[in-house]
Amino acid sequence: MAGAPIGNTNAASSKKWQAAIERAIASYPDRPNDDGCSDLIKGLNAAAYEFVCGVMVDKSIAFFREFGDRLEGKPNQAIDLGSDPERPMIQKLIREIVKPNDQDR
Repeated sequence: MAGAPIGNTNAASSKKWQAAIERAIASYPDRPNDDGCSDLIKGLNAAAYEFVCGVMVDKSIAFFREFGDRLEGKPNQAIDLGSDPERPMIQKLIREIVKPNDQDR
């Protein structure tokens, strides 16, 4: 079976932080309007506003990195498959033929 089970809402909930950041950016320098929102969304809006203020005011590389990761997604991790001639990757393939045991049937 590929993918998440029917009814799984994990992907939708992971976008709430991204949406809160987008609301904070759209309303900056003011706080996002969260009238009629749930307490969860109000909390996310407050945290996102503080986060965006940190990006705009502190100009810290950590804020920018987190900002990019939230809006664009984290970059893929590079996997080295032995491209370094100083450290070659060693591969070994073992083929073993076994006789089935009649008692295991």
